[in-house]
Amino acid sequence: MDQSLPAVLLMGGGEGMGPIEATARALGDALYDENLGEPIGQVLIICGRNKKLACKLLSIDWKIPVQVKGFISKMEECMGACDCIITKAGPGTIAEAMIRGLPIILNGYIAGQEVGNVPYVVENGCGKFSKSPKQIANIVAQWFGPKADELKTMSQNALKLARPDAVFKIVHDLHELVRHRNFLNRNRNDSEVKKRMGIENKEED
Repeated sequence: MDQSLPAVLLMGGGEGMGPIEATARALGDALYDENLGEPIGQVLIICGRNKKLACKLLSIDWKIPVQVKGFISKMEECMGACDCIITKAGPGTIAEAMIRGLPIILNGYIAGQEVGNVPYVVENGCGKFSKSPKQIANIVAQWFGPKADELKTMSQNALKLARPDAVFKIVHDLHELVRHRNFLNRNRNDSEVKKRMGIENKEED
């Protein structure tokens, strides 16, 4: 990737779903300064297992630096190379992005289970929501240009909400739960044994 240009990460999940091509094309236009005749940003696109999409994107003659990847196992490296992310409102991706301090543009959600993630991101000043590829591209162009301070502020807000140690706390809580349950079961078993012994002693008397 070009170290001199800010980068946006465009994702469509493991299956490469959603308006990735339309959004990528919109970014290709919005991140190219016609007056200067040069790019103001670059795009890293994750197509997941969607090989047809990857081939289509690779065939395009881009005016800006664009990298197209298939399925990625080390997403943290891709996030670490970018300045913001475009994705649907999956909780795992949002959590990872916040840990990295990446401002988030949400472009969709699964009804019911992900809908609440949208206001959480937007109202906490960590990102924006839009289903329009053109509007999304304009937001990124603004962040990489005159609204760079907004991008920085959203990055700081994301880091404040991040919970990088969450997985360790979950393991600790599960361990305590199992330990407490085993303790209760052991006491219950001891009581039952004592009760049986009491009954047996009475019968012997």
